[in-house]
Amino acid sequence: MQHADFITRFLQAAMSHGDDGIKLARQYLTHSLTFGIKSGTPGKPMPKDVELKEQCLNILKQFPKGSLTYDFYESLAKRAEYEIEDHLKRFEEFLE
Repeated sequence: MQHADFITRFLQAAMSHGDDGIKLARQYLTHSLTFGIKSGTPGKPMPKDVELKEQCLNILKQFPKGSLTYDFYESLAKRAEYEIEDHLKRFEEFLE
């Protein structure tokens, strides 16, 4: 996640393709950063999700609120938080 400059340029380039271009760019970036094999300890958040959320929250401090990059990292942090909560919820349901 040391590629905030690339992500900023990528999103800015996507702007030339309108809202659909930005939406598609965000989907591709999100997919590349969130999907894949995860491993961890049962009943605990996946380390990859925790790390992603923490990195996003730190990167947010570098960009003005409302900018394309800020909005992207904010949504990515929310996605990571959702993944954390979903994993814990599914583990709790498994134990029932």
